[in-house]
Amino acid sequence: MQILDNNCCTCGQLEAALSEVMTRFHREVIGRGPDQVTASLKGCTLVIHLKGVLTTAEKHLVVADGQASEGIEMVRAMRNEIVRQVRPLILEALAATIGHRSTSFFHDFVPASNEEVFVVIFTPGRGVPPRPE
Repeated sequence: MQILDNNCCTCGQLEAALSEVMTRFHREVIGRGPDQVTASLKGCTLVIHLKGVLTTAEKHLVVADGQASEGIEMVRAMRNEIVRQVRPLILEALAATIGHRSTSFFHDFVPASNEEVFVVIFTPGRGVPPRPE
């Protein structure tokens, strides 16, 4: 099954738009955008890989005195809680961009490597209803 069932844009254009959605989410919710975002759409599976996602404060918590610290777990827990709370907003923005609802959502955040990954599975045919004006 494929998501791209119309002639509105290329896969590359859609991946760029999805990358922008996640960059905007990071700026608005986390306080800074990631250094790098890569979105890959294969069939009904979207993988978004973000690099350079830590804020300055989080970087200090992750590495104390040049060594990994217990701050890693604190930063991971905080980021996971933020994503849990704004998950509906993320999925709404992605669905509006791709034109299909998601069926599954996975997230992992690795403070030590300064990376974050989102995996979203979409179901073709379950279109997104238009938003009321």
